[in-house]
Amino acid sequence: MDGLSLWVAAGLAAFLQPWTLVAAGAATVLEAKISTAGSVLMLIGFCLLATSGYLYMELYAVFRPAQAGAQLQRLRTWLESHQDQVIIVICLLLGFWLVGNSIYLLLSYT
Repeated sequence: MDGLSLWVAAGLAAFLQPWTLVAAGAATVLEAKISTAGSVLMLIGFCLLATSGYLYMELYAVFRPAQAGAQLQRLRTWLESHQDQVIIVICLLLGFWLVGNSIYLLLSYT
């Protein structure tokens, strides 16, 4: 990946972003029975907001490649040294959320 040209990397970034999550969010919004021009604009705004983070990162890397490279290297170094801790914390948070959600559902049906 480090040997790709700028345009190929930007194309891959746009192609490989989590479009399925954006599509799932848009499908949830569409269940609201979009029928007015305002609701169509809200849907377009949602899709733009959902992908704006990736657009910002790509533009930052294009216009300030040295700073973006330095920040990515610091992030990579930190992730390599804290990988196990990050996985444990994410799994614990997900587990606590699932348990809490299950307890809530059990208590709300009784």
